[in-house]
Amino acid sequence: MLSTAVETCVAAVACSAVLRETGYADKILHRTGHSLGETVHGNGVNMDDYETHDDRRLLPGTGFTIEPGVYFDDFGVRTEINMVVGAREATVTGPLQTEILALI
Repeated sequence: MLSTAVETCVAAVACSAVLRETGYADKILHRTGHSLGETVHGNGVNMDDYETHDDRRLLPGTGFTIEPGVYFDDFGVRTEINMVVGAREATVTGPLQTEILALI
């Protein structure tokens, strides 16, 4: 449950920590996510402490993505999870990913 609005840079560090702790720190090449709006990439917050230090907060009613990725010389892996912030929790808005889709 969200007890207070979370700074997006704090959320981004928490997400990327999982990848860093498993040895992939040098394979992270982009921010953790971005706001969602009517044109996909919204004008709001970025889930970022990589490209920029975004200390704006996730507020109720905010849509955003969590899309961590790791990139190697010959391939990359990335997921995108769409979420919305409610009054007391953040909720996944799309279907859960159940398989890996190769984009070749």
